[in-house]
Amino acid sequence: MVYLLDNFVLDEDNFTLTQEGRRVALEPKSLRVLILLVRAKGKLVSKNALLEEVWSGTFVEETTLTRAIALLRKQLGDDRRNPRFIETVPTIGYRFMAQVVERVAHDAIPVAPVAVAEIENSGPPAPEQSTKAAWRLWIWIGSTVLALALIASVGMEWHRRQTPKIHSVAVMPLRNLSSDPNMEYFAEGMTDELITELGMIPELRVVSHTSVILEKGNRDSLSQIARRLGVDAIVEGSAVRENDKIRLDIRLIDGRSDRQLWAGRFEDATADVLALQKHVAMEIAAHTEVLLTPPTQARLGGTQRIDPAAYDGYLQGRYLLNKRDSDGAVLMLRHAVALDPAYARAWAGLAAALADSAMESPDPLSGPVREASAAAKHAIELDPQNGEAWSVLGTIAYCWEWDWKTADHDLQRAIALSPSDSMIELHYATYLSLIGHHDDAVSHMKRALDLDPLSFFNMRHMGSVLYWARRYDEALEYLRRAREMEPELSGFTEPWVSSTYEMKGWLDEAVQADLRLTPAPSAWRDRLEKAYRSGGRIAYWETRAKMLRSFPYGPSTSWDLATYYARIGKSDEAFDSLNHALNDRCFLMGALKADPIFDRLRKDSRYENLLKKVHLSE
Repeated sequence: MVYLLDNFVLDEDNFTLTQEGRRVALEPKSLRVLILLVRAKGKLVSKNALLEEVWSGTFVEETTLTRAIALLRKQLGDDRRNPRFIETVPTIGYRFMAQVVERVAHDAIPVAPVAVAEIENSGPPAPEQSTKAAWRLWIWIGSTVLALALIASVGMEWHRRQTPKIHSVAVMPLRNLSSDPNMEYFAEGMTDELITELGMIPELRVVSHTSVILEKGNRDSLSQIARRLGVDAIVEGSAVRENDKIRLDIRLIDGRSDRQLWAGRFEDATADVLALQKHVAMEIAAHTEVLLTPPTQARLGGTQRIDPAAYDGYLQGRYLLNKRDSDGAVLMLRHAVALDPAYARAWAGLAAALADSAMESPDPLSGPVREASAAAKHAIELDPQNGEAWSVLGTIAYCWEWDWKTADHDLQRAIALSPSDSMIELHYATYLSLIGHHDDAVSHMKRALDLDPLSFFNMRHMGSVLYWARRYDEALEYLRRAREMEPELSGFTEPWVSSTYEMKGWLDEAVQADLRLTPAPSAWRDRLEKAYRSGGRIAYWETRAKMLRSFPYGPSTSWDLATYYARIGKSDEAFDSLNHALNDRCFLMGALKADPIFDRLRKDSRYENLLKKVHLSE
């Protein structure tokens, strides 16, 4: 049987699809899907029916069918948003929409009666005349069809050009529709996991968790939110967990027009939640018309059943980690891996939480760092494609081990596996700054801000990276923006502002910025102000150092003391403090080469000796 599909000819017997005489390149499975859809004559064909017929006897994921449909649409020049050939019925199946003309292969073209011949001849027309007239009619019909097809093709191409492709999305916080309001962590966790799944697609930029969570409850239109986040489309919906079932209702909205592009409902057992998340991500990718590479398809196509209680512990751990409660996160994630030791993402989350807690540990190497490294390596054994685990290893390498080559390898590997993770970009930017590649560091911080534009820490860290690059005016601008975003977190911005003022030669302003860290009224602030009035900046920083030594000793105390002494030219005290920081394995020692506050110490041989010990000597 031969089917005429607009300006395409589908020859079932010869198993070919041609367009205006030229053969269209199609995979056999895709061509088989097209034949089944055309045979249905406009009726809906379920996904299960297509999978059973085309891939009979073979276990494949539904995403394989999704890919076959995407390839068909590409070769037919079809637009999924305004289909002319193949219509998607969400979660159910597909329907062939275009008009189909059937004819038996190799049959003679039927001769239609010709009224003109009957008028000109009172008797029956001669066979030769009748045949010529019929052929003239069919030539006219064919020419008309080709002209209409050309017009339609031009119109379709114009429409496609008028509808820009989707290159970036933001996943809005899923609404918690569970009967228990305490399940908010579940909805937020499902949002985070969907961001992670979509973030594995290199061809799609996905905004990170921090920025989207700030939009929670925002009453602005989706197009306004899309503009604020700098994305083409918005994913929104709801999550319900009841007993051992999970249901997600998801919509894809064009952020430029507020037009719904697709909607779907997904339901599965809690134990199959990982497969459910991957299914949703594949559907979103298909409807953004992102062409997935085979490696990406393989990563999104994998399935694993999981202990529901372990998954619940994992979500609670991630929720606490996002709230910067690393101790609580470690507790929940340890519980998760104990319940399901094969759950790679829980091991990676545990590694990240432990590495975060190590920043405040007085003895990081013998405690959380060692355990974080082991957890990350185990996550990679279970799943070599886990970008977060590679990122933790890279962060440990540059923060505490000063193994710069390993840090570079592991962090680049992490970026390749999780290209939409802004935190990995931040860590790589830090690494690049510490080894002196400042322009590259700024580029990666810009990428981090593209991925998470409303993140206070990304904004603050851009200020840090620019400070290390000696681009002081730009650094101050980003630090100002960060302070405006989170005024109550001035403890994370003002030390950088003070150091930047110091390097610009604004010495009084540097003191005032540091003074803002001590609340008024207080005895400590009175003491600092008195020292400044009586002895100027030298007395101020000496008093600040005495005050710091009177507090309980912290992981960065020696480093901070060294910066105070370096400001006022007390080299011996500065080097003594830096050696203490080295012995404590302070994670800030990696910044010894980058921080301009120590520029005045560089000609001292003791400085070069310290660089050698942190493996930064040239």
